[in-house]
Amino acid sequence: MTGTAIALAGARAIIAQRMHASLQETAQLSFLARCDATALVGARRAWRDAGMAVSYEDLVAESLARVLPGHPLLNAVETPAGLELIPALHLSFAVDLPGGLVAPTVFSAQDMTVDALSAARRELIARARQGKLTIRQLTGGTFTLSNLGGTRIEYFTPVLNRPQAAIVGMSRIAGAPWVDAGGALVARQVMSLSLTVDHRFVDGLPAGRFLSALCERLEGAVAQP
Repeated sequence: MTGTAIALAGARAIIAQRMHASLQETAQLSFLARCDATALVGARRAWRDAGMAVSYEDLVAESLARVLPGHPLLNAVETPAGLELIPALHLSFAVDLPGGLVAPTVFSAQDMTVDALSAARRELIARARQGKLTIRQLTGGTFTLSNLGGTRIEYFTPVLNRPQAAIVGMSRIAGAPWVDAGGALVARQVMSLSLTVDHRFVDGLPAGRFLSALCERLEGAVAQP
């Protein structure tokens, strides 16, 4: 049998080692939830109509910045002394590059508006593609957002970006039947969210409460221009 060999070398080797260590050295547990993304779709359209190139990822990131302060166990990093709760949200974004996946960070995301967060994320991606990320940008995150919304993926279980305690994955938005609060079957734009936590530090109930709160924010309080 002949084929093409892909060596685990350079950046790919580092990524492989980190992913393997993440799974070997933590107790990863994932939670999945569907949310009505109709308001999210409408908010993105409103931002675009206002001349702002705001993405779904930007709007989910802004919602994370509003929800996470009420769930401090999830915005945290592991240290030799245990779990350190971080008051500021240093939000990492998974970015796919030709050499492999990186997760650079926007610092103090909790203080940013949607348009400021969007601009910071785009600048970060540009720096990543140019190979100009700093060590701090690559290692200073407290929580990660991974986005596969541009594919047909409906659910996935993202791997923790150590030493962080949690990561959220967002999947595609698509039309689907939905039962509304009154029990009626309606058509909605639906998105799935995945949350992976380190179960050594975060139990199921706090994880479920956080993911529920994030869904509720996206369903009714998405930032508007």
